[in-house]
Amino acid sequence: MDSRHFFYTRVDDAKRPFQLWRHELRTDTSTDVLIFQEDDAQFNLAVGRSRDDAIIYVHLGSSMTTEVHYLDAHDPTGELKLLEARRHGVEYGVEHFVDERGVAWWLKSPTKERGTFVSSCAKSTRVSGAK
Repeated sequence: MDSRHFFYTRVDDAKRPFQLWRHELRTDTSTDVLIFQEDDAQFNLAVGRSRDDAIIYVHLGSSMTTEVHYLDAHDPTGELKLLEARRHGVEYGVEHFVDERGVAWWLKSPTKERGTFVSSCAKSTRVSGAK
């Protein structure tokens, strides 16, 4: 993971996390970059990383719908990509790992109504610097 940058959220008037910002250490906060803004008041924004430290996740969630964006953690100034667009009523979680062939897979856990299990997603990506 890059150790020169970190991400943080800002809240709106209702104290809802809705903006994701990137800060570079040893720079003035006035140079921070707005990475993402969620304007739908039904959705909260959260940021996290994968267990293998290869991916930064941006999780958008409402009471019944999820959307996830991601970024290569080794390139924090790179482009934020949409994993799967939100579909009303569909909640999911994702995780990232690299198999023995060096292929990165996204795993999704379906909504509670269908039980808890893990299946591979159609999207895959090769991450630079992944273990």
